[in-house]
Amino acid sequence: MEGIGVQGSNGISIYGLHMVSTGLTLEKAKAAGYNATETGFNDLQKPEFIKHDNHEVAIKIVFDKDSREILGAQMVSHDAAISMGIHMFSLAIQEHVTIDKLALTDLFFLPHFNKPYNYITMAALTAEK
Repeated sequence: MEGIGVQGSNGISIYGLHMVSTGLTLEKAKAAGYNATETGFNDLQKPEFIKHDNHEVAIKIVFDKDSREILGAQMVSHDAAISMGIHMFSLAIQEHVTIDKLALTDLFFLPHFNKPYNYITMAALTAEK
C-alpha cells in the first residue's frame, strides 16, 4: 500500500502536562525556506462558568505568509483531551488547508467540552493578515 506521507505528529505527557505537535515548528519552517510565521492563543478549554476540570490551553499554528497554508501546530494543556485536536492539524497540512479556511471551519461545540469560539478558531481568526 502506498503512503501519502507523514507530518511527524507526536505527543508527550509529563508531570500532568500534555503536549502534542505535528508538522513544522516556526524555526524548522523558516529553515526549510518557507516565509513562515505563527499565530497563537491561550484560553480555557471550556466556558468560564465551568469551574471543574477547566484547564488552560496554549496553541501555536505555523503557516506560510505567502500561500497561507498551515505548516505545523503545537498545543499544551493539563487536559489530555486537547491531544485529539492535533489530528485535525495533521489532515490540514496534508490537504494544504489555509489558516483563513481554518478560521471558518465548523468545529464541534458543547459547553462541557469547549467554547463556541475555541482556542483553535481564535488562533486562526487572530492570525496576521
